[in-house]
Amino acid sequence: KNKQINVERSPSDAKVKVFQAEESVNFFLLTERHSVPLDKIQTIDSLAIDFIQRNKTSHPGADEIDSVAPYFRQYIGYRDRNGHNIIYLNAFSDYHSNWTTELVRPTSPISQRSFNLYINLDSRECFGLHVNGN
Repeated sequence: KNKQINVERSPSDAKVKVFQAEESVNFFLLTERHSVPLDKIQTIDSLAIDFIQRNKTSHPGADEIDSVAPYFRQYIGYRDRNGHNIIYLNAFSDYHSNWTTELVRPTSPISQRSFNLYINLDSRECFGLHVNGN
Protein backbone atom coordinates (compact mmCIF):
# COMPACT_ATOMS: atom_id res chain seq x y z
CA LYS A 1 0.00 0.00 0.00
CA ASN A 2 1.16 3.50 -0.77
CA LYS A 3 1.33 5.75 2.22
CA GLN A 4 0.16 9.28 1.51
CA ILE A 5 2.19 12.03 3.11
CA ASN A 6 0.63 15.44 3.49
CA VAL A 7 3.13 18.24 3.36
CA GLU A 8 1.98 21.71 4.29
CA ARG A 9 3.12 24.25 1.72
CA SER A 10 2.13 27.83 1.29
CA PRO A 11 0.78 28.74 -2.16
CA SER A 12 3.87 30.83 -2.86
CA ASP A 13 6.54 28.19 -2.07
CA ALA A 14 7.33 27.97 -5.79
CA LYS A 15 8.37 31.63 -5.62
CA VAL A 16 10.76 31.24 -2.68
CA LYS A 17 14.52 30.72 -2.89
CA VAL A 18 16.53 30.51 0.31
CA PHE A 19 20.26 30.69 -0.35
CA GLN A 20 21.99 28.46 2.19
CA ALA A 21 25.21 29.60 3.87
CA GLU A 22 27.38 27.36 1.70
CA GLU A 23 25.75 28.38 -1.61
CA SER A 24 27.75 30.72 -3.77
CA VAL A 25 25.71 33.78 -4.74
CA ASN A 26 26.42 37.27 -6.05
CA PHE A 27 25.88 38.90 -2.65
CA PHE A 28 28.75 41.27 -2.16
CA LEU A 29 28.75 41.92 1.56
CA LEU A 30 31.96 40.55 2.98
CA THR A 31 30.56 38.91 6.06
CA GLU A 32 29.74 35.57 7.64
CA ARG A 33 26.76 34.01 5.92
CA HIS A 34 24.26 31.79 7.71
CA SER A 35 21.37 29.70 6.49
CA VAL A 36 17.92 31.21 6.85
CA PRO A 37 15.70 28.95 8.98
CA LEU A 38 12.81 27.85 6.78
CA ASP A 39 10.43 28.08 9.72
CA LYS A 40 11.23 31.82 9.94
CA ILE A 41 10.15 32.70 6.37
CA GLN A 42 6.60 33.57 7.39
CA THR A 43 7.90 35.78 10.23
CA ILE A 44 10.38 37.47 7.88
CA ASP A 45 7.65 38.13 5.31
CA SER A 46 5.30 39.48 7.97
CA LEU A 47 7.95 41.81 9.43
CA ALA A 48 8.80 43.04 5.92
CA ILE A 49 5.19 43.83 4.95
CA ASP A 50 4.52 45.53 8.28
CA PHE A 51 7.62 47.71 7.81
CA ILE A 52 6.71 48.55 4.20
CA GLN A 53 3.17 49.52 5.18
CA ARG A 54 4.39 51.73 8.04
CA ASN A 55 6.95 53.46 5.79
CA LYS A 56 5.07 53.69 2.49
CA THR A 57 4.80 57.49 2.50
CA SER A 58 8.58 57.84 2.42
CA HIS A 59 9.11 55.21 -0.31
CA PRO A 60 7.35 55.89 -3.65
CA GLY A 61 5.66 52.74 -4.94
CA ALA A 62 5.56 51.06 -1.54
CA ASP A 63 1.85 51.78 -1.15
CA GLU A 64 1.17 49.12 -3.80
CA ILE A 65 2.97 46.40 -1.80
CA ASP A 66 0.53 44.76 0.59
CA SER A 67 1.71 41.15 0.33
CA VAL A 68 4.86 39.25 -0.64
CA ALA A 69 2.84 36.45 -2.27
CA PRO A 70 2.86 37.89 -5.83
CA TYR A 71 6.65 38.22 -5.81
CA PHE A 72 9.51 35.86 -6.47
CA ARG A 73 11.56 36.11 -3.27
CA GLN A 74 15.18 35.46 -2.46
CA TYR A 75 16.52 35.26 1.10
CA ILE A 76 20.15 35.49 2.18
CA GLY A 77 21.20 35.26 5.81
CA TYR A 78 24.33 36.78 7.28
CA ARG A 79 25.74 38.05 10.54
CA ASP A 80 26.58 41.73 10.80
CA ARG A 81 29.72 42.96 12.55
CA ASN A 82 27.82 42.95 15.87
CA GLY A 83 26.83 39.30 15.43
CA HIS A 84 23.16 40.00 14.65
CA ASN A 85 21.27 37.60 12.38
CA ILE A 86 20.32 39.68 9.33
CA ILE A 87 18.19 38.50 6.42
CA TYR A 88 18.39 40.21 3.04
CA LEU A 89 15.03 39.87 1.27
CA ASN A 90 14.99 40.52 -2.47
CA ALA A 91 11.56 40.42 -4.14
CA PHE A 92 10.63 40.92 -7.80
CA SER A 93 7.54 40.46 -9.92
CA ASP A 94 8.90 38.90 -13.13
CA TYR A 95 10.34 35.41 -13.57
CA HIS A 96 14.07 35.22 -14.34
CA SER A 97 15.59 31.93 -15.46
CA ASN A 98 18.58 32.39 -13.12
CA TRP A 99 16.61 33.44 -10.05
CA THR A 100 17.49 30.31 -8.06
CA THR A 101 21.24 30.74 -8.61
CA GLU A 102 21.82 34.51 -8.64
CA LEU A 103 20.41 37.58 -6.95
CA VAL A 104 18.15 39.33 -9.42
CA ARG A 105 18.93 43.03 -9.65
CA PRO A 106 16.77 45.73 -11.24
CA THR A 107 17.89 46.55 -14.75
CA SER A 108 17.56 49.81 -16.60
CA PRO A 109 15.02 50.65 -17.79
CA ILE A 110 13.17 49.05 -14.91
CA SER A 111 10.26 47.09 -16.31
CA GLN A 112 9.34 45.07 -13.26
CA ARG A 113 8.23 45.93 -9.78
CA SER A 114 10.71 44.92 -7.11
CA PHE A 115 11.79 45.71 -3.59
CA ASN A 116 14.48 44.67 -1.18
CA LEU A 117 15.22 45.26 2.46
CA TYR A 118 17.08 43.88 5.46
CA ILE A 119 15.48 42.22 8.47
CA ASN A 120 17.28 41.88 11.80
CA LEU A 121 15.89 38.61 13.15
CA ASP A 122 17.24 39.30 16.64
CA SER A 123 15.54 42.69 17.12
CA ARG A 124 12.73 42.04 14.57
CA GLU A 125 13.52 45.40 12.95
CA CYS A 126 13.77 46.16 9.24
CA PHE A 127 15.94 48.69 7.43
CA GLY A 128 17.31 49.63 4.02
CA LEU A 129 14.07 49.44 2.02
CA HIS A 130 14.39 50.09 -1.74
CA VAL A 131 11.37 49.98 -4.06
CA ASN A 132 11.80 49.89 -7.84
CA GLY A 133 9.60 49.75 -10.89
CA ASN A 134 6.33 51.07 -12.19
